[in-house]
Amino acid sequence: MKRWSIYIDIEGFSSIYAVDEAQALTSIHTLIDGIYCIGKHYCLETPNRLFVHQTGDGFAIISELNEGYPQVPISMAIFLMQRILTIGGIAKAGISSGDFSDIRGCFRDIFDEEDLQDDGIIRIGKGVMRLFPCMGNALINANKLTTKKRGAILLMANSDVDFIPREILINRCTNQPDVITVDWVHTNTSIMRNIEKKLKIKLPEVSVMEKQLLEYINKYEISLKPEWIQNTINANRIG
Repeated sequence: MKRWSIYIDIEGFSSIYAVDEAQALTSIHTLIDGIYCIGKHYCLETPNRLFVHQTGDGFAIISELNEGYPQVPISMAIFLMQRILTIGGIAKAGISSGDFSDIRGCFRDIFDEEDLQDDGIIRIGKGVMRLFPCMGNALINANKLTTKKRGAILLMANSDVDFIPREILINRCTNQPDVITVDWVHTNTSIMRNIEKKLKIKLPEVSVMEKQLLEYINKYEISLKPEWIQNTINANRIG
């Protein structure tokens, strides 16, 4: 069964951590808080439950069932990216779909039964091993999308876009016809407004976000590639 997936991480986390540890940790704190609150207050019951897995500074967010339309994952990703921008950070995300399943059973023959714990931790002597429990194209495809283009951008595969309503602003990539970018600064969907209401969080006005994005670029311009800056500006229709 196909399920939609979001892969989202803090853009340039390692570089920012090296020069501004507080900002890096605040960004990842905001991302974790946003995902947690959406799962607890907006997508809390079947068939809308979320399954989230951390991979370093990034998170894979997988749907319980195939939503059929991309509005839900797009809205969630934009909500999270806008939240991170409000605290001076920046994120990048890819949205895709595919199969996803628990693969822990594939490895059970490796371990002694007494070393397997219910919490997913495996005892290795006096130490521990934690295996990533799931795998599938839903995760692989979304993660791979984020490598297709530099910048603080939200990417989707053309093949996964069956229907995009007008409230979602997209950009076709003429030099990369297999992907599109979503303008996450200017897009505001009804689902995002519902999330705001449920979480009692008010996202900033567009003009404020435009200013914050430019401030981020100016602050870190010396370490940003010109291609990164241009892609970010173009994808989000700044200026």
